[in-house]
Amino acid sequence: MLVSAVIPAYNYGRFVARAIDSVLAQSHREIECIVVDDGSTDDTATVLARYGDRIRAIHQENRGLSATRNAGIGAARGEVIALLDADDEWKPEKIARQLAVLTADPDVAVVGCAVELADGDGKHLGDAFFPAPVRGAAGLRAIALRQAWVCGSASGAVIRRRVLDQVGLFDETLTAAEDWDMWLRIGAGGHPIVNLPDVLVRVYRHNTGSFRNAAKMEANQQKVLAAAIRRWPEQIDEGTRRRVRALIAADAARELALAGDYKGALTRYLRSLRAYPLERKVWYQTARTVGRLVGV
Repeated sequence: MLVSAVIPAYNYGRFVARAIDSVLAQSHREIECIVVDDGSTDDTATVLARYGDRIRAIHQENRGLSATRNAGIGAARGEVIALLDADDEWKPEKIARQLAVLTADPDVAVVGCAVELADGDGKHLGDAFFPAPVRGAAGLRAIALRQAWVCGSASGAVIRRRVLDQVGLFDETLTAAEDWDMWLRIGAGGHPIVNLPDVLVRVYRHNTGSFRNAAKMEANQQKVLAAAIRRWPEQIDEGTRRRVRALIAADAARELALAGDYKGALTRYLRSLRAYPLERKVWYQTARTVGRLVGV
């Protein structure tokens, strides 16, 4: 079974070779590596040129992450699309392990996997695993609340091409949270998702990704929620909406606190508590933020 690995790259020349090498080192050999250079101004093009015909390099003017992923998917020839961010890497058995699940059950649409988290220097920070959502309204609400997920997300997911043909590609109006929107649409379509507990991806946290831009992430998450409410108003009920709004505000608060903007963080934490006051962790983080503001 041909697998198309799709790597979007924008000014990640210092990282992208590591991602490409991990694709080329897969034990499953029937694989094509597609790298889409989204108008990079660093040495990304030079790095890609070194691989010659071992990869398929696509160069385009800067269009954003969703459009870049979509360009790669559009060029793909495989029955299965495997996503990988340019600053992460796969373990050698990743694709083989996930394909075994797809082969065993033709109904399965997406397979994720547990991930190893590392800092920018490669230091191990821990492992992460999320359960897969059940099918139906409960599963959709679990994805909305991020209680269930495609584990590994944009570096862990392998997706049957026919499923993307049914639900559509990544929303190019989103400049962040586009994976959340995708998993919601796949879940709403009743497509089964499986997450392997095996650690098959290494995800690097070097504080240069879009999640560190609190305002950008908050605005895009709000757009995802608004679209979910329009599409599935009965499944995304009022209680779920309040809890998701609380999650979005708390996400922004944490990022602002990490950046040292404790006033902005406190505003978001209080917004989160107004939306859903039963989250103990948010109360704790709110108290810590007040302490930092008053110098305690």
